[in-house]
Amino acid sequence: MSYWKKKISKLSPRVFDLDMLGELLILLSLGSIFSRQIVQYTLYLFLLASILLLFYVTSTLKTYYLKTKTPEYAYLIGGIGLGLQFLLIGAQLPQLFFKYYVLVIGILLTLPAIYALFFKKS
Repeated sequence: MSYWKKKISKLSPRVFDLDMLGELLILLSLGSIFSRQIVQYTLYLFLLASILLLFYVTSTLKTYYLKTKTPEYAYLIGGIGLGLQFLLIGAQLPQLFFKYYVLVIGILLTLPAIYALFFKKS
């Protein structure tokens, strides 16, 4: 069992879901806050996000049909692709209301997972 797999197994499903939602809200609000700087790179970010998500989907389907286990790096690549996609969605929403409040809510949603990963003993 790898180091990060042991760490993530400490999280309850509710804390893991809150962490994922918080991370996506953080990326959405950061994309909205820095939309003027990100817009000039949207084509490249979209291409990279599409390639990463396509790799994740094909890897998952291939392992499903071969009845094997999906490797951990496929989940990591899919998460990075999804994060880039939410950053791009945020860049397309520069008029997002309460973008700083959304950022604070995203940070607050990730705090229980940070506590469970780094400060909880068992």
